Amino acid sequence: MSAQSTTSEWVKWGVGIAIVLGGGAFGSSLRQENRMTTVEKDASAVRIDLDKHIVDSKEVKADVYGRLKTVEAGNQQVLEKLGEVKEDVAAIRGALNIPKAARR
Repeated sequence: MSAQSTTSEWVKWGVGIAIVLGGGAFGSSLRQENRMTTVEKDASAVRIDLDKHIVDSKEVKADVYGRLKTVEAGNQQVLEKLGEVKEDVAAIRGALNIPKAARR
């Protein structure tokens, strides 16, 4: 074999290896980009879901606080009526001269 044909073979092999490595690197970069895009889409979807859950939780919180305020107002009315009943009972006892029962 002559030196020129040997060099030519080495050049062919070198070019072939460079093409294979370049193609592999290109394919790898495409796969990496695809993975990054998928992760970004997944993160975006998670963020959208999280935002929806935050809005829902704020609505539920407002609803619960509204119900608690309503219950608290109802309890306050019951306490006021109970106080009025106690006053009425005391007035009736006083009018009828009924002594207050001793506490045990």
